[in-house]
Amino acid sequence: MYNLFMDLQSYLKLTHLLENDDSQKEERRAFFLKHQMQKLSDTKQLLFWMDKASHNAPQHSSHLKSIMNILFFLSFIFGLFSAVALLSYHGEHPVNIIYLFVIAVVIPIVSMLLSLFALFFPRALTPFFLTTWTEKIIAKFVSTDNPLLKLDADIKYTFSLFIVQVSALLFSTGLLLGFLAVIFTQDIAFGWSTTLHITTQSFYNFLHSLSFVFEAICPQSAVSLELIQETHYFRLGGHITQEMQRSASLFGEWWKFLACSTLFYAIFLRLLFLLFTFIKLRKTVSNALLQIEGAQELLRDMNEPLISTTADTKEQKGTEQTTAPLPTKETLTGYYAALGWAFNQEELLLILDALHLTPQQSYTVGGNKSLKEDSSVISLMQGDTLLLVKAWEVPTMEFIDFVEELLPKVKSLRIYPTGYAKEHYRADPEDLAIWEQKIAAQNLKNVSIQK
Repeated sequence: MYNLFMDLQSYLKLTHLLENDDSQKEERRAFFLKHQMQKLSDTKQLLFWMDKASHNAPQHSSHLKSIMNILFFLSFIFGLFSAVALLSYHGEHPVNIIYLFVIAVVIPIVSMLLSLFALFFPRALTPFFLTTWTEKIIAKFVSTDNPLLKLDADIKYTFSLFIVQVSALLFSTGLLLGFLAVIFTQDIAFGWSTTLHITTQSFYNFLHSLSFVFEAICPQSAVSLELIQETHYFRLGGHITQEMQRSASLFGEWWKFLACSTLFYAIFLRLLFLLFTFIKLRKTVSNALLQIEGAQELLRDMNEPLISTTADTKEQKGTEQTTAPLPTKETLTGYYAALGWAFNQEELLLILDALHLTPQQSYTVGGNKSLKEDSSVISLMQGDTLLLVKAWEVPTMEFIDFVEELLPKVKSLRIYPTGYAKEHYRADPEDLAIWEQKIAAQNLKNVSIQK
């Protein structure tokens, strides 16, 4: 039950976050890359984003929990008192088992068959089925603009069906416990009586066919032909006959059959059906997550690279336009690490993703990083290293000192000046020229500039 409420809470929370989310594609893609979500399914990506995106989403399931707890408690109490009422015995005539049998066995079986039909043929019985009443009851307790009433139609339908199953299970449990409590505290005489013309043999055959499923586990629960014959009574006279008094011990034997019938048909079968409904509901909620407005756009923004190697605008007629191709995996590959000077982690990941770079490691250095943090990163370096910088910012002495400290630890160092995101990270030629002059002036070995 806890997992179910968590699933519903996740659905409501994700709906709220997507309705109020104003993040851009760059932020979403950076989030995806930062948390390495490539191996997660679409549903898990949405839930992961939901958990990390905000912890301030309202908790919409608290009222629903309260309503459901009250409903479940009332169902149990109603079952308990129903057993006491059905077993009301004053010694004038036996308690008719048919009353209890119909309430404890027949009605639960019929309700489960209807529920099964409702699951496989959604909304076919909506105008008549209990799910509609349940939804109307919930609507009475919450405001009309409450998000609970805006749940996906399939979720509301399956959830209402699930609530009916839990309520029915608790009613039957209360009925059985009340039945046993009365049996243990009173001496009840059971019998059977009906206006319909039912022979003893036919009634025995019917009850025997019902009891075969639990007779092997509890042989004492099986009814005998003698028990049925001796406990058949008629209401004429309104009192217990001498013949019935002589067979008094038999009149109490019915409780075993009634208890086992209730336990198997009303509780055990209901538990199985409840489990099936629970699985169905969780699957429905999982599928509905992908149908929330904005969910597919979020998944697309997170999973698709920001830019491609082709121009994103059409050339105007009569205008010759040349665009330098972006570096590809063939030109920039095999780097042990990529360092981002004065970038934050999200910016670095976005640039690497846009340039199709897949180094083994990536770190941010410079900027607001301390010298100790930079030295710690340098100590991890080896092999060929790529150092990404902002092309419009000229090299400072702090940067040159970092490069000089880095060079002894690496095989080669390539400095990659990058431009603005709107320019697809292509550096301005004038900025590139400045970087080439500055680096050349330092006479650094094994250092090159990516043009």
